[in-house]
Amino acid sequence: MSEHPRLEVGELLASLIHAQVRFVVIGGLAAQVHGSPILTADVDVCPAVDRSNLERLATVLASLAAVRRDTASDVHAPVDFRALRAGDMFILRTRLGDLDILMHPDPGLDYEALEPHAISAQILGDTVSVESHDDLVAM
Repeated sequence: MSEHPRLEVGELLASLIHAQVRFVVIGGLAAQVHGSPILTADVDVCPAVDRSNLERLATVLASLAAVRRDTASDVHAPVDFRALRAGDMFILRTRLGDLDILMHPDPGLDYEALEPHAISAQILGDTVSVESHDDLVAM
């Protein structure tokens, strides 16, 4: 994997969708969906935190050769189910580009709070849940 793999948004989202990971797109990509001209260099998601969803997410991360980019290069902290269950934020580099996973992107906000207000949007051919405009502004 190169030092900074090119961001393949469609493939990254498709990997999550194919594995039936439940998540809401947040951050810069969500802002783009809502009409912002902002450019983003990563994909930010807020996943459901139930055991089966985190297990599916961990499997996808392993297939994407995900490594933490917020730790020293000689530290190899696993991004497995146990880490996902115990952690709150994962800043990752994958073979398809950078992926940030935030269990609680803002106080009081998590998948369960974001999903009911999320909109359904097409991003590069895939339909995904994207945080609402109001939630985006609140964050």
